[in-house]
Amino acid sequence: MNLKISEFVNVLIGIDDYKAYKEFAEKYKNRKVEFDGNIAYMSLHGNNKTRYDFLITPGNYDPNGNSGANFQINNKNVTYDLHLTGDNIPDSISEGLNIHIIATIDSYNENADLLMITPIEIKIR
Repeated sequence: MNLKISEFVNVLIGIDDYKAYKEFAEKYKNRKVEFDGNIAYMSLHGNNKTRYDFLITPGNYDPNGNSGANFQINNKNVTYDLHLTGDNIPDSISEGLNIHIIATIDSYNENADLLMITPIEIKIR
């Protein structure tokens, strides 16, 4: 099944359309998506000191909020698991970085309203 661009655009720009986000995740589970986004928030995963959870939002970073679905990359090591590529890989990763991401859709977390994704490749833009 090919990914319908219009369905993904609705996920990227739709405002609080949780039903559509869930349907998208179920329909395209394990499928690849690619988009410009940003690291809106990052936190340590549990008691780990080197593993993080990343909140990814569509478009450029805006400290005042965003539109569209919230994505999460869960329990990843910055050095190895994010698959950073390109000419400008930073020494550290932080909130506010604008990125281009290729990832697979894993699931939809209804409790937190998050599309769970696994990164294939991330470039800093």
